[in-house]
Amino acid sequence: MSGIETSAAPSRGAEPDPTSLISSRASGNPTKLLCNDRFRTNPRPEMSFFAHGIHQPCRTPALETAAAMPQYSQSAMPRDLSSSPVAALPIVVIGPPDGATGGMATVMAHHLGMNEDRACADAIRLLGFPMTQSPGADESRVQKITRHLGHLQRLRKTIRCNHARIVHIHTCSGASCFRSLADALVARLCGCRVILHIHGAYFDRFFEKLDPLRAAIVRRGLAAADRVIALSQEWKGKLRRISPKAKVHVVENAVDVPRTCTDRSEAGRRATGRLTQFLLMARMDEWKGIDDLLEACQSLRTTGSKFHVTLAGPPGTAGDENSLPRKIESGGLQESVTYVGPVFGAEKMALLRDADVYVQPSHHEGMPMSILEAMAEGLPVVATRVGAIPEIIKDRVHGWLTPPHHPGALASAMKSAITSDALRRSMGTAAYRLARTRFSLGRFHQSLLHLYRNLCATVPNVIDSAAPGRYSTEPSQANMSESKTADHAAPLNMKAR
Repeated sequence: MSGIETSAAPSRGAEPDPTSLISSRASGNPTKLLCNDRFRTNPRPEMSFFAHGIHQPCRTPALETAAAMPQYSQSAMPRDLSSSPVAALPIVVIGPPDGATGGMATVMAHHLGMNEDRACADAIRLLGFPMTQSPGADESRVQKITRHLGHLQRLRKTIRCNHARIVHIHTCSGASCFRSLADALVARLCGCRVILHIHGAYFDRFFEKLDPLRAAIVRRGLAAADRVIALSQEWKGKLRRISPKAKVHVVENAVDVPRTCTDRSEAGRRATGRLTQFLLMARMDEWKGIDDLLEACQSLRTTGSKFHVTLAGPPGTAGDENSLPRKIESGGLQESVTYVGPVFGAEKMALLRDADVYVQPSHHEGMPMSILEAMAEGLPVVATRVGAIPEIIKDRVHGWLTPPHHPGALASAMKSAITSDALRRSMGTAAYRLARTRFSLGRFHQSLLHLYRNLCATVPNVIDSAAPGRYSTEPSQANMSESKTADHAAPLNMKAR
């Protein structure tokens, strides 16, 4: 787990139908828009979808409002485009539903935030669509298949009723990957371009354990996607080794960075005297290095170092609200380490602002949202050289990097953080500046907008008048060359047209 989100997890039995309020009575050429719980005819059916790259006039897409998508907030829903001189390109975004927790859910929320970004809102409108929920323990195989077939049918209806032309799928390892490949197949059969956005720290290990048939399915699924998004250059290399023909593009995660850096000359010491405050926010899994951290704390205790570590996050394989405190007590760390469980909202922000150092000794990682959140709050980071972390943290500039599975090196780095207040604060300031310039939501949105524009160079751009919602497959020749630049990051000053 990376970032820890506010709100409770959704019920497993919920299967919201995002197209339930799309009228089946709409007929003829005039496009209908669902706005304010009623249909009205769009007075300007001849509009350009996208001012950049698509110049042929076409029907305005029918867009759903929050009433039709109750599982997402109003900010994630398209607005009425009938008063806009240029209709925005509708894009279906599949991912965790509103209310889910974890790093992928955080990225999904930031992604849908493009609807409120003025630099993007006139060019694209994103329609959130929930991925299939994990099955219940008592669900039969037939029920699982039936449920997912219903999900695919609703996806097909959403794509066609909204005239979507790109489907962006957030996915990870395990069964989620295969469900996402089924979503991608439906999207391609509907004539859409497909983007697979790969999350998680386990994807390469997941692939290595697959049998030859399932491995071939994953390899071909990645290759068939129009773009595959990796979170870092390291993961780009891993995904290309899995599927050499995959068109992999790097889009780094992002966080909401405050305008000013937290002043830590006094912060983090108000309630605990002169103890240096360390913070870890993650699921309490063994692969997050929880046991390594506890062993490092035992070493620090023998040196007389004054510190306190707060562990925040849901229970996992390393312990829960009962076993983890017992493990802490058995190591003689009850005065130095506290497990507070999951934290949300104001409580989470209070922990970040009161901390002096963020620590995450993971054994493997993707691009941890929690590290980016800590940097945005001006915290130096003690972390391991795994996943994308070395691409984020420069050793002894933004924090300290140590080898994984090495409690001794971790204890040494933590001791360095304890003994120098000035060094800690300078590293925290450097981490904040990096977060603000490289990991801001604005840059994240612009990178995705750049990717969508490249795809629009070859996206079908003519609606077949005989079959509304169906597009021809002729690319826009004027912009064919632009699609070749898909592997390059978007410039920060790119503006939506």
